[in-house]
Amino acid sequence: MYILKSFFEEPTWDETKILDRTKKLLASEYLNSLIKTCGLKPIYEIFEEYMKREDFRSIASQTLLNQPAFIEEYVKLPTLMQEYVELERLGTGLLEYVDNTKYLKFLFGLNESEAIKFYRQYLSERFGKIYRDLTDRDVPRTEDVFVTEGIRKFLELDLYLSPFTSFPMNFPVELLFERPFDRLYIDFYLSDEEDIKKLVLRAHVVYSNFIDIVSTGVVNSGIYVTQLEALLKQYIFYWNVASQTLDALYKEMKKLNIFSTDRDSSIYHIYSDAVGLQIKDLADNRLLLDRDYRNCINHNSLTLSVGDPTKEIRICDCFKEEGAQTEKVMLYEDVLADIRSTIENTIGDDGDGLSYGCTGTILRNNKR
Repeated sequence: MYILKSFFEEPTWDETKILDRTKKLLASEYLNSLIKTCGLKPIYEIFEEYMKREDFRSIASQTLLNQPAFIEEYVKLPTLMQEYVELERLGTGLLEYVDNTKYLKFLFGLNESEAIKFYRQYLSERFGKIYRDLTDRDVPRTEDVFVTEGIRKFLELDLYLSPFTSFPMNFPVELLFERPFDRLYIDFYLSDEEDIKKLVLRAHVVYSNFIDIVSTGVVNSGIYVTQLEALLKQYIFYWNVASQTLDALYKEMKKLNIFSTDRDSSIYHIYSDAVGLQIKDLADNRLLLDRDYRNCINHNSLTLSVGDPTKEIRICDCFKEEGAQTEKVMLYEDVLADIRSTIENTIGDDGDGLSYGCTGTILRNNKR
């Protein structure tokens, strides 16, 4: 550890040689052994301030992400965080949880494309397993905690598409309802045509599990069942705007043909700024949508193709395009009755049934 610290505390770095020396050090067996012996914490503390340097981030992306011990330490993170998800309602494990998320922030500070590839290869499936286990009532755990099928399906796709902001950096209910349903079209990464299918499927999961997912959001909001009518109308309106925005973005991506054979980018980042949605090619940081394209998406997203946007839940056009068929349009009155029944059966009239956490988990207050 002393050798590593003294190397990065050298007062007179020769810029012409330091990059080569740094690359050799980060790729060395010495560093691999150090990570294996000491874990991520001391490495993180030494490297953190140097992450501000683009040249260091580039070298670290080429070397650290291939170190066996570095990979092994990151593979452990989902297991370390699982206990906090299960015990959220008891208020335990928070310090350890926060401590572990900083290592993910370090990973996400590396080269964007390389960090995405690393996360998808080693972490997204493992974080998804936390929620898969919590849908299985027969898996032994310290408390009777579970998640609904709708939340679990949404999160598994969200982990893949939007890893930098998905669980555990944010929790499923926060992702879906902090700005209701904006998650459908904001801040995700695409590497091939199959990823576009995953994007559409994530929205289809929310639509197909609308009652389940909205019930979770309602209970988490603290709104009483007697106030449900107004809140549900808001959620339906937000869904309609978000789903139409997704359709507009989907059409523009298809027009651009971003995965044609004559393009050599590996990953695209789709995000929102003050003007609207934008697509960035991470191969060269080129922005693909000009102002006209962005204005077109903005206009289409606000021209709602439903009669009453608070009472009819529209079906995304892209569902049919990607083979995610949906049988019928859902209507406010039917959804209201189902959500009211779901909530009453869940929490009970006296609130002594089940309770929801922001992680998307449900804690059973009364043992079976």
